[in-house]
Amino acid sequence: MGRNLAISIGINIYQDLIPLKYAKRDAESMQEFLRGASFEQVFFFSDDSPDFQGRPTRPSHNNLRRLLRQISKKPIMEAGDNLWFFFSGHGMQYDGRDYLMPCDGDAEDVQHTAISIDFVTECLRGCGAGNVILLLDACRYQGSKSGSGIGNQAAEIARQKGVITFFSCSPNQLSYEIETLQQGIFTKAVLEGLGIQGQCATVERLNHYLSVRVPELIREHKGEQVRQTPYCIAEPVTKSHLIICPQYASLQDVSILKNDALQAEVIKDYDLAKQLWIRVLAASTTVDIDAIKGIERIAVSRFKNDQDEPPRFISQIYNEMKQKNRQDTDQDTDIDRDY
Repeated sequence: MGRNLAISIGINIYQDLIPLKYAKRDAESMQEFLRGASFEQVFFFSDDSPDFQGRPTRPSHNNLRRLLRQISKKPIMEAGDNLWFFFSGHGMQYDGRDYLMPCDGDAEDVQHTAISIDFVTECLRGCGAGNVILLLDACRYQGSKSGSGIGNQAAEIARQKGVITFFSCSPNQLSYEIETLQQGIFTKAVLEGLGIQGQCATVERLNHYLSVRVPELIREHKGEQVRQTPYCIAEPVTKSHLIICPQYASLQDVSILKNDALQAEVIKDYDLAKQLWIRVLAASTTVDIDAIKGIERIAVSRFKNDQDEPPRFISQIYNEMKQKNRQDTDQDTDIDRDY
């Protein structure tokens, strides 16, 4: 099975922006869900979150950038692993670039006090995880201090860097918090979709669930005239088939992933094919022999083309994977020690 790490950030109290009511609770709820899903580590940053191993977790510019730098310092994850990043708070657009606003972000000096989406995605990709998922709820009403909310540039970055990104609303829309729910609508729908109500095993299914459920909640709580339309960037298209909640995965979900891996082999995109076969292994409750054979075929093909080390026997690969899983269970992450 692949490893799962996450970062969950929720900011209610800002020095220079209108405070939010439920961003902190959204991040707490996401943290609780991910821990319940047996994530190895969830790094939690909020207004009053406790220190982590002697380091402050107040969601300030310096603290958040420090964590992101530590993650990107050296690859600590592999192709079959998942890294999730959840942010609930204010976001701003400045000079054509999208930014997340830390608690000490200055609306009059966005470039130097906010954190660009570009920087976030670059750092997250640097950890080595084959699957990086962003959940961004950063289009809140900010009154006269605000520029436009995030969306266009962040979406383009997601396409270019192959990072799966869920946006709480379309560009130029607002993302709403609801008093009666004591929660943001987007986060409520995400947690439903990933939980027993939605049972969304794949990126594609979660995207479909959100596209239906968020507008439904908006109509129920804000009326017919208000719009909030979430969307997802998952490119190439194979990323939409990735299994993010293995406990709900069907045989068809795994079969689609296998077909994507085979197609990647056909066009000799061996890096993608190997990553997809590893995803199949990560999603399987038992060792999938098709995936093991697929990885072996790739090793043989690369050896023939002088692209890789000599191929290994299936038993070697299987034994190495079992050994790695034991090591991952017994050891803390490098981030834990460094941060």
